[in-house]
Amino acid sequence: MPKNKIGQITRAALFLAILITWQFSSRVFGNQYITGSGVNLILAVSVCLCGLVSGLAVALLSNPLAALIGVGPNFPPLIPFIMAGNVVYVITWHFLARLAFKKKFLAYIIAALAAAFVKFAVLYFGIVKFAAGFFPELPAAAVIMFSYPQLITALTGGVVACAVLPFLDGAGKIK
Repeated sequence: MPKNKIGQITRAALFLAILITWQFSSRVFGNQYITGSGVNLILAVSVCLCGLVSGLAVALLSNPLAALIGVGPNFPPLIPFIMAGNVVYVITWHFLARLAFKKKFLAYIIAALAAAFVKFAVLYFGIVKFAAGFFPELPAAAVIMFSYPQLITALTGGVVACAVLPFLDGAGKIK
């Protein structure tokens, strides 16, 4: 395996470990806004520093692994929807953060805004409008959890990513 592939896999694994650790340790706050904002921050930074494939790996693996250690919603049928929300967030960040503006910060802002709205739409329509109809046993609190709070946490994580990414450019390049 080429050296750069090993480095890419290592960094993706590191971001995955950071994300799972954040989810596990932030649950003491009992606050979706803190945990979710951190998750979205880590997803955005991972895709910008490690590339699309690694970002997607973090987005896809984080929720099932978190569920294994008891973090996140205790309703397994929601996992594919959450994974889909993370995937569209990462893909949107990847393509929009690469826009060729003179100021990279502007591309980050556009990526943060668009990714937040796309992720919110996927989770809202996937869980609130679709899954809630198929799973009447889905707690009302879980339905609310996947409505407007998702937009807030995605925007917050994205804005913080916009603030940190310029300082991390030396740590890796947007692929």
